[in-house]
Amino acid sequence: MARHEDKRTFRKKREDNKVPKVDRTPKVRRTLSIDQMHTSNKNLWNRSAKLWGKRADDRGLWRKCHEEPRLVLCDKVMEVLKGVSGKRVCVLGSGDNEVVFAMAGLGARVTSVDISQAQLDIASGRTKKLGLDITFKQADVIDLRI
Repeated sequence: MARHEDKRTFRKKREDNKVPKVDRTPKVRRTLSIDQMHTSNKNLWNRSAKLWGKRADDRGLWRKCHEEPRLVLCDKVMEVLKGVSGKRVCVLGSGDNEVVFAMAGLGARVTSVDISQAQLDIASGRTKKLGLDITFKQADVIDLRI
């Protein structure tokens, strides 16, 4: 009798662990407006700014790229930027701003545009430490109103 109880228990356990049927009916997706997407993206980058800042600190390139632009700019880009000194340049989606610092080091008058004010605040603090003159603007590059 114990043997049959074991079989029933085993069968019951096996039934409890069955994979549920997958509902294959199409789901209605919520469509976000451009403003909702903008806000969601901005919030994501603002929340992750400290993490990205720490990663950039760990790499340390931001401390050197204004003096050694080749650390963050490839040869082709360096060739294109030969005559950038004294010219106004805008970097869209500037993120960690290493490219911004490199361009400033090449003599460009740089405006850094990013969706994340938190990212720009970190970059602004670094700019002061490096003694660079950079303008920072918070905006979404797909919806520029600056």
